[in-house]
Amino acid sequence: MNPLHYIFLGGGMLCVAFVLRRTAKRAQSNQTSTALTQPPVTPRNRVSDRLQELELRLYDFSREVEGRMETKLTVLDELIAEADREIIELRQAIPPERSLELPTRPHSSLSADQIHMADCLFGAGFQVDEIARAMNCKPAEIARELAIDPPDSAAA
Repeated sequence: MNPLHYIFLGGGMLCVAFVLRRTAKRAQSNQTSTALTQPPVTPRNRVSDRLQELELRLYDFSREVEGRMETKLTVLDELIAEADREIIELRQAIPPERSLELPTRPHSSLSADQIHMADCLFGAGFQVDEIARAMNCKPAEIARELAIDPPDSAAA
């Protein structure tokens, strides 16, 4: 071989050695800088990391629940719209002479809610006297609203 080839071969080997050494120094300096920038792992850091993870999971869960609720609300809106259409169809199907007006009652001291509650309690098996005591009114008023004989006349 020519001595010039040896010179080029030696120079090339020196360049490769220089590049490898620089790469090794950079890798080593990156490891030390990473170790210096990251805080040491302590129980407090682990708890903080776990807390952040749980917050993220909670946020994801809330988004999922919100999506489900939106879906259910959409379905409910569709059902309400369908029910409204059926009500309109039924109103059109009923002849006008068969109106659904409720008969008027004489003036009562009980509100509509109280009358409904008394009716529900009576249907549940409560006596007129018990209902009157619970609602702070006279048994005769309850009996009149429920269209039954007052308890005094039943005993006579």
